[in-house]
Amino acid sequence: MKVNQIVRKQFKPLLYLVLILGVVNSLSYSGLLVIINSMVSNTPLEYFNEYKWLLFVVFLLVSIIGSKLFQTILISRTNNTFFEIEVSILDKIKNTSFEAFEKIGSAKVYTAIEDSQTLKAIPGAFASVFNSGLIVICGLIYLFWVSYLGAIFLIVVLFTLIAYYTWKNSLAESDFNDLRDLQNEYHRYLKDLLNGFKEFKMNDTRNDNLFQKFMKTNRTGANQLRIRAANRYLNNELIGNNSWFILLAVILFVFPKIEILQLESTSTFVVTLLYIMGPIAELISGIPFFTTAKVALERLNGFEEALSDVSHSETDGLPTPSGNGFDQILLKNISYQYQQEDAARNFEFGPVDFQLQKGEVVFITGGNGSGKSTFMKLLTGLYQPKTGSIQIDDQLLEKDSRKAFFDQISAIFTDNYLFTENYDGFNLNSDNQQFVDTLNLMKLKEIIPLDNGDKPILPHLSKGQQKRLAMLYVLLENRQLIVLDEWAAEQDPVFRKYFYEVVLSELKQMGKTVVVVTHDDHYFSLADRVVKFDYGKIVNY
Repeated sequence: MKVNQIVRKQFKPLLYLVLILGVVNSLSYSGLLVIINSMVSNTPLEYFNEYKWLLFVVFLLVSIIGSKLFQTILISRTNNTFFEIEVSILDKIKNTSFEAFEKIGSAKVYTAIEDSQTLKAIPGAFASVFNSGLIVICGLIYLFWVSYLGAIFLIVVLFTLIAYYTWKNSLAESDFNDLRDLQNEYHRYLKDLLNGFKEFKMNDTRNDNLFQKFMKTNRTGANQLRIRAANRYLNNELIGNNSWFILLAVILFVFPKIEILQLESTSTFVVTLLYIMGPIAELISGIPFFTTAKVALERLNGFEEALSDVSHSETDGLPTPSGNGFDQILLKNISYQYQQEDAARNFEFGPVDFQLQKGEVVFITGGNGSGKSTFMKLLTGLYQPKTGSIQIDDQLLEKDSRKAFFDQISAIFTDNYLFTENYDGFNLNSDNQQFVDTLNLMKLKEIIPLDNGDKPILPHLSKGQQKRLAMLYVLLENRQLIVLDEWAAEQDPVFRKYFYEVVLSELKQMGKTVVVVTHDDHYFSLADRVVKFDYGKIVNY
C-alpha cells in the first residue's frame, strides 16, 4: 500500500471524529467565552444568570471529556499510521531487487524512515490546528456579534501582523536551510578527516588545505549564517510576542477614538483577544510543520517509485534444493548494462556463454573493471541479465523459478558484512558437530567461543578472520554452489595456501560446486578450470 493511501486510511475516520468534536467544542468554547465575558463585564445572562457557575462547569467538563476521548483515539491512530508506513517501507525494501537498492543507496532508506516519523505527527498536528481554528472562529464570530466594524478592523490588523511574521519567519528558515547544507558539507569533510587521518598526517599540504580552505571556511560561513538566522528568529519572536500588545493598544486606544468600539464593549474585545491568543499562535506555528510534512510525503512517494522494481518472493517452479539441486548450469548469451547518468558511456558486459558442472572448482580471473564482479552478481541472481537465458540441466530458468534456484547459492563478496544477530538461527553450540567440524576446518576453534547459544559471534577479528567466519556461516547454510569473490586476498600467506590446498579440496569432497574470483595465479593449477574476463567478455575459457 502506498504511503498516501495509508495516511488517508488512518486519517479518514479521524476526520469525521474531528468534525464531531469540532461541533461539540464550538458549543463549549462559545459557551465558556460568553460566560467569561458576562462575568467580566458584569452583564446578566438571560434565563441562566443564576446558573452561570453550573453552565461554566458543564461546558468545561464537556470540553475536557471530549478532548480526552479524542486524544485517546488520536494516540492510537497516530501510532498505527507510523507503524503501517514503517512496515510498508520495510516490506518494499525486503522485496526489492538488489539492482534497485543499489541505485537508491542506504542513505535514502534512512531518510525515508525519518520522513515517516514526520508523517506520524500529521493527525495530532491537524487536530491541534483544527481545534485552535475552531476557538479562533468562535472568538471572531462573538466579536462580530458584539461589534461588526470593530471585528473587521481587528481582523485586518491581526492578519497584517500574521503575514509580516510569516514572511520574516520564512527568511530565517531560508538561512537555516543554507546552514543545513553547510552542515552536510562539514560532515563530509569530517568523515574524510577521521577515515583518512593517517593520510593527512603524512602530507602537510593536504592537512593544511583541509583545515584552512575547507573546514575553517565552512565553519566561518556556518557561524555567520547561524548568528544571522538566530538574530532574525529573535527579532521575529519579539515582534510576534509583542504584536498582542499592539492589538490590545488598538482596542484600548484607537477604537474608542475613532468610535469603532463603544467603551462598554472594550473589555469584551480584550477578554476575547486574550482568549484566542494561544490558538492563533498554534495556527501560525502549524504552517511550517505542514510544509515539512508535505515535503516528507512527496519524498516518500518518490522513494516508493524508486522501489517500484521489486522482486517478489515467488517459490513456484523449481523447488528449493537441499543438496542435489543441479548437475549443470548453462548461461547462454548473457549480457548486462550499467546505466550511469554521469558517465560518457555505459559499461557493457557480455554477451557471455558459461557452463558450470556440479562439483567443479572454477577460478575467475581478470583485471579491475574486467567484469568479474558483474558476472558473480549475474550468477548469484543479484543482477538480472539484459539478454540471454540461464538453463539448469534441461530446464530453462523462468521468472517463477528463479528465486528457488538462487536460494541454493551461498556467496561471500569482497565487501561481505557480518550480521549483528544470528538471523539464520544456526546452532552455534558444541552439540552441533557440523559447527565444531567447520570451526576446525577454518582454524577458528581457538578464537570463536563455543556454547554461545543463538547469540552472534562478534569478537574482535582481523579482516582475514572475518572472512573465515563468513565461510563458516556459508558452510552451515549447506548449499550446493559457493561463490567466493577474492576471498583469499585478505588471508595471511600460510592460511591462503591452506585454503587453496586443503579447504577447496574439502569442499569438493563435500560435493560443493565452487566459483572463486582470484588473482593468485600460483594456485591456478588446483582449479578444474580458469576463466579469464577482460572488458566484460570471456577471453580465456
